[in-house]
Amino acid sequence: MALLPCKGCGNPVDSLAKTCPKCGRSHPASGNWAKIALALAIVGVILLMVRQCSMAADEIKSRIPAGASVQGAFEKAVDQRVVDDSIRQYEIAKRSGTKMDTCVHAGFVSAACIQAKDEACFKKWKAIEKADCSKAGVSQ
Repeated sequence: MALLPCKGCGNPVDSLAKTCPKCGRSHPASGNWAKIALALAIVGVILLMVRQCSMAADEIKSRIPAGASVQGAFEKAVDQRVVDDSIRQYEIAKRSGTKMDTCVHAGFVSAACIQAKDEACFKKWKAIEKADCSKAGVSQ
């Protein structure tokens, strides 16, 4: 049985007292055990979440081939998407546009191949661009 300050008036009160003899506050010396327990539970949940995220990140990293990077794989996929979209636009221009539209869009595909660092694609589309531009009367 220790004397602790009353939460209401600061008067020393027995830790087991039901009311403060000075101010009448109920459980004047009781601690904030419920708040402490809640805080510890929250900290525990946060630590558990951090651990789960770390384990998920490790699993994702284990799926990436050695020497590869997530950013590199993502950039390659984006570059390929740009090439594919450029080809679809070229096909639309060839079907329903002018000869000049076809020439310009073939150039867009060539540029997309350069961006994707795909030399075979670039050579193929540069030849198509040259042929389409000559049909449109554009010299290169």
